[in-house]
Amino acid sequence: MNKIGSLLYFVVCILQAFNTFIDDLFAFIITMPTAHRVACFRDDIVFLIYLYQRWLYPVDKSRRDESSPMVLDDSKKKD
Repeated sequence: MNKIGSLLYFVVCILQAFNTFIDDLFAFIITMPTAHRVACFRDDIVFLIYLYQRWLYPVDKSRRDESSPMVLDDSKKKD
């Protein structure tokens, strides 16, 4: 279940990127108020900041996942 959950976040990120691309495309093609065009490009800036932070602070693969149950080592367990 954990791998499916982590994949879900990636799928949502891809869908948001696709949505942002479509918004930009329509901002160039369709005649619309300037305020709406600025709002479309504001989303791009937020998305680029998000991508920069993902690159700057990568996920620590050695850290234990908080949502998975803890596995106890039987050799350390004393009865």
